[in-house]
Amino acid sequence: MNGILYFSSTGNSLYVAQTVQKRITGELRYIPAYKGNGSEYEKIIIVSPVYSYGLPVHVYDLLPSLKGCEVYMILTYGGMLAGADRLAYEYACEYGLN
Repeated sequence: MNGILYFSSTGNSLYVAQTVQKRITGELRYIPAYKGNGSEYEKIIIVSPVYSYGLPVHVYDLLPSLKGCEVYMILTYGGMLAGADRLAYEYACEYGLN
């Protein structure tokens, strides 16, 4: 089963997460309420906004708790991505995420 974990304060990332869920099916979970380690999912798709060229704290806090998961990340942004994608990739690699 796929896990679609999202953080959204305005609803944009929630909309994207719901669209992903309709296309690939999976369980939709709000990141601040998620207490798992990802082991219940085959794949995890994280949907997150870009905040100040980085990720929200909730997403940074989530990544170290995920163990041995195949992780995909979708970033939403209204202005500039800057290096948020690369920063997220490097941070995930620090914790052994694929």
